[in-house]
Amino acid sequence: MAHVVFVALGSRGDVQPLAVLASAVADVDAVAQVSLVSHSELQKLTEEPEVWSSKVLWRPLAQPCFVHDGRLNADTPDVLDLQGRRRAEWIEAIGRAGDADVLVCNLFAMPPVFHLAERLKIPWICCSPSLIPYSMPETFEQELTENMPDLMEVLKKRDEPGDESLFSWSTVKSWMWPVFTESHAILREEFLGLPPVPGDRAGDGHDHFAPETLKGAQFLLGIPAALIPASVTLPPAAVVCGAWSPAEDRARKQPKALVEFLAQCEEEVAKGQLTGPPFYIGFGSMGAEGLVPDAEKVLKVFLDTAKWMARPVVLMQHTLAQVDPTPRFVFCCSEDVPHGWKPSCAPRCADGSDLCRSALARLFPQCSVVIHHGGIGTVLAAARVGRPQLVVPLAFDQPFWGQTLEDLGVAAVQELEELSVPLVARKLRALLTPSVQRSVEDLAAQLNDESPPIARAVQEIAALAATVEGAGAGGAGREVLRPVHRIELCEDAEGEAEELSVLGRSSGEVQFIFREIAEEHSYGELSKLPGDSIVVDGGMNLGLFSLVLAKRWRGTGQLTVVAFEPAEETYHLALQNLRHHGVPLVAHGAEFGDRDDAVVEGAEFGDAPVVVHCFRLALCDVEREDRLCYFPYLTSSSTLQQHRAAKDLAKERGCFDPRLVQIFFAAERAEPIRCCALSTALRRVERCSARRADSERPISLLKLDIEGSEVEAMKGIDPSHWQRVQRLAVEVHSRSDLQRLKELLTTSWPNGSLWEVPQELIPEHFMLYGLLPGLLQDEPLVACGNSAETVALWSDLAVGGVT
Repeated sequence: MAHVVFVALGSRGDVQPLAVLASAVADVDAVAQVSLVSHSELQKLTEEPEVWSSKVLWRPLAQPCFVHDGRLNADTPDVLDLQGRRRAEWIEAIGRAGDADVLVCNLFAMPPVFHLAERLKIPWICCSPSLIPYSMPETFEQELTENMPDLMEVLKKRDEPGDESLFSWSTVKSWMWPVFTESHAILREEFLGLPPVPGDRAGDGHDHFAPETLKGAQFLLGIPAALIPASVTLPPAAVVCGAWSPAEDRARKQPKALVEFLAQCEEEVAKGQLTGPPFYIGFGSMGAEGLVPDAEKVLKVFLDTAKWMARPVVLMQHTLAQVDPTPRFVFCCSEDVPHGWKPSCAPRCADGSDLCRSALARLFPQCSVVIHHGGIGTVLAAARVGRPQLVVPLAFDQPFWGQTLEDLGVAAVQELEELSVPLVARKLRALLTPSVQRSVEDLAAQLNDESPPIARAVQEIAALAATVEGAGAGGAGREVLRPVHRIELCEDAEGEAEELSVLGRSSGEVQFIFREIAEEHSYGELSKLPGDSIVVDGGMNLGLFSLVLAKRWRGTGQLTVVAFEPAEETYHLALQNLRHHGVPLVAHGAEFGDRDDAVVEGAEFGDAPVVVHCFRLALCDVEREDRLCYFPYLTSSSTLQQHRAAKDLAKERGCFDPRLVQIFFAAERAEPIRCCALSTALRRVERCSARRADSERPISLLKLDIEGSEVEAMKGIDPSHWQRVQRLAVEVHSRSDLQRLKELLTTSWPNGSLWEVPQELIPEHFMLYGLLPGLLQDEPLVACGNSAETVALWSDLAVGGVT
């Protein structure tokens, strides 16, 4: 039996219908588990029994539905995300749905679900409670044809009669074209390890085209056929199910004050003090997010109109604006009131008798006109109970629904820019005429006569779940992360190119680190390090430093590299990379005590020019247990828990590529690790040395890139080891840490000369270099820094008689 995961992004109107579907699917025999992934702000849905089944697992997203700065359409739900502001939402949704056997999505969640289904090789289906709220750009077809002619040929061929493919050109231009855009290419390649363009096996667009990887999905439409104009072109093979609306509210208490207000309105209408039932005014979740321009002005026009027409008002004030003081003829609700009421839920009078008849009906039938933004949920609720609507559209498909209802003769459209009391009053009076009432009653009859819309959708999802073989484990053991793969590099040793490859997840990160070491010489000219010495590699990562050193060093004697990497996955990848290139190594793991249990690898260990001692440890000042914040997509930035906040600060400062920053920190996890002092590990290395005692060797280079722990690591070096340090190259992550390191080195390493080089591409980051006098001849660190201060330092050392 399958685990079906629903992914629904957007406002309540976009998510609630899929919550209703999920609850119905949870009762299907072929389904083992149903989960719903959506915004945490919509968790209230799980408290509504008419919407939510306890059998469904709620999986909240931290990313909100609306990410905006107060301007209409600023950062509302989006399938393109040209500014990169929704990518964190997609990444989080993929992570929450990664154990699915079957995926179900709405349109706002379609692109990430499509990518995830391809990554996991599982079926998916799109259930949309709205018509497609986006349209293909005019230049899209031409650009795709020019860049991927083979793809276009296959897509258009699939539109020929007899081809039942769910992924054709008609499908793409109708609703799936966003998956081919640049923002999704980044998500596919960098996060999921897929080709950037769907169907392009190798990423070059031509020679390795793989049409068999293009897996489309069935498109179910949760809209009644009666509301779809004949002029609308639906997606190919779309199944029109009807609205997936919740059952009538069964157990929710209604505000007693509202019930009493409606009863009072009815009495005043009977006395001639009011001209009719109230107007309902509500602007849904978009209004609640402050996306109605000049909301106070808009509300004033509506309230003035209602007062002029002697009509009461039921106002969802949290969706528009506050009213203070509240007029006598206005009832203000501070939270959503269900559109449907059931008689058994109606409040009772103090004497135990039922309140007036109006309290036993549903809310909308007690209102004369429903004034709203045109969200499909409100459209359906009003249409089903035969109430005319004044639609004030804000964005997305709302203008379409306003126009559709107006064409059906059941609504009028009011543009925000043209609001005035006389104009609104004229439209409201027109909506109250008998002809409009006949039209709304006819439409209500059609809507209420449709076959159960949920049954058809459940049937399709259940059939899809039944096709999944070996399901039921919820994708246990499947990996969603970009897989570990071999990354090719070009090592240029003495002018001769030599292929170098390593295992890793992120090609970009590996290339960046390689450039730092091999091309920019951030740690000096490694080929010039003296033999029979020790090199400390604090921050081994994937082993690139040791690999480049082993490839380039041509000195006499032997270099002993002592390398540290606390992250379990990265440590084992480093071991594999060193083994792949035949570098002798000693695998100490997480041990640093007296036990001689290190694993020595390499047939000619004793005669090898470079031997690497590998520790799965973090460097600090004392031996202890700690936790590491591990970033699988940016392993070199993994840091101890106490330094985690510095990463958020670095993000705010723009230290990371804005296109990739959400991916870099995706799938973060905390790992328990062991920490030790550097001197403790050095003594262990000395005990298992294959050549003359390492305790006599100089430490020719102390290299540290350990993400904020540099000060603690240096405190873990004994005076006896400081006396042997000849050079240091340390990446420092803040100006304050730079000052602390200088102060510490003044006492721990008083004879060393220090200089710093700001890292141009990373704000508030520095390289701190140090050198003992007497080492200028063919000095490895002479290339580190080209500032005037650096040149002066070398001049001063030379004048001091250093040769």
